[in-house]
Amino acid sequence: MPRDDMNEVEATQAEERNTNRHVLIWGTVLAIVALGAIALWFGL
Repeated sequence: MPRDDMNEVEATQAEERNTNRHVLIWGTVLAIVALGAIALWFGL
């Protein structure tokens, strides 16, 4: 396998990891916001 192909594969995998990290971060943020909204709703 030529080195150029290896670099492309590694770059693609790195992009996928970054995407997964963003999904986890946004999922966590949205979950916290939702829980906060529910807590306020029942608190009122």
